[in-house]
Amino acid sequence: MNLFNIYNAILDFLKGDIYKSDFIDEYTMDNIFCWPQNQGFVTESLFRGNDYCYAAFIPKRLNDKVTADMAQTISERYSHAVSLYLLGVYIARTIGYEKFKLPKYDNNAERTFLQHWSACCLFHDMGYSIEMQSPIYDRYTNISDLLSHFKCKFNLLEDENISADFADLIQNYFRYRKERMGRIDHGIVSGLLFFDSMKKEQQKKIEMASAAEIFIDTSPLSNSQLNSIAFFYSETLIKHNIWFIESNSEKVSEYKKYGLDSLIISKTDTDKKISFRNNPLLFLLCFLDTIEPLKRAGNYSGDKLRDYDFSIIVQENVFKIVICGSNLDNFFNYLLRQQYWLDFTPKYNKSKITISCSM
Repeated sequence: MNLFNIYNAILDFLKGDIYKSDFIDEYTMDNIFCWPQNQGFVTESLFRGNDYCYAAFIPKRLNDKVTADMAQTISERYSHAVSLYLLGVYIARTIGYEKFKLPKYDNNAERTFLQHWSACCLFHDMGYSIEMQSPIYDRYTNISDLLSHFKCKFNLLEDENISADFADLIQNYFRYRKERMGRIDHGIVSGLLFFDSMKKEQQKKIEMASAAEIFIDTSPLSNSQLNSIAFFYSETLIKHNIWFIESNSEKVSEYKKYGLDSLIISKTDTDKKISFRNNPLLFLLCFLDTIEPLKRAGNYSGDKLRDYDFSIIVQENVFKIVICGSNLDNFFNYLLRQQYWLDFTPKYNKSKITISCSM
């Protein structure tokens, strides 16, 4: 079935009882990708089920200086986020929500997945406008200074849940991207600003509960669970754009100079790969973020989805994604780039790509 029809079916599913609202009923595959007219779809409807991070939405803080070029890119990232979300829901529904082994939102595996996946799709590129304006932030030589600029109160690097190794990796990769590539890494920015926003919302709720004689908290999550989830999301957002390199890469000396030895991977280092078995949500985000069809084709019109047929074959411990269409060379080339750090096997035969992923 072509992706346009698949997405249309997923959209109908999201209009079901759990997500029912008059607002979402206004959206169809004919207008869902229109930006900025329908940007509210992402912020208020498609992701409205994520009630513990919805209030933390942060684009106004990031996109306050939008140039014409940036507006075009933000439009494309909006369409990409919608497509990424619908594609992920399609895969998860097919292989089974319970396969994702996620921190529980409640005892409903479907709702738990939709909560976590919506957060990843909504926030994973929120730092992109900052990356596009990297020269403006050139004076910020470290993460703490940058967070101060955005009036952040909570620093993930100082959180009790973070390991020293991961904190060092974030800071070293931030410095590498800034000094060697002249960019503020959008994945790191997205994760750090999301963490601050979610923690502020949590603090606001605690203060309201303390001040009110009667306070009804509708969230099924305790504060300790919210702390863990804030870290879980932020870690996933940050890691999705931290790239491994092969041990024979010309960048090995640079990576070692910046203390990024843990990101150097050889063909035998299979345990280092991000796999569905070990971290299914991060794997899905990294994998689909690269092959998402609108982004890969460089054409952000929903009609482009009609050019690709997708199907999923589920076996005992493996699921296979089959992509059919013309001009798939670009898809396959990006899959080959990912193969050394993501655990999957791609095959290309004329107008069909088959990707096998172990579960």
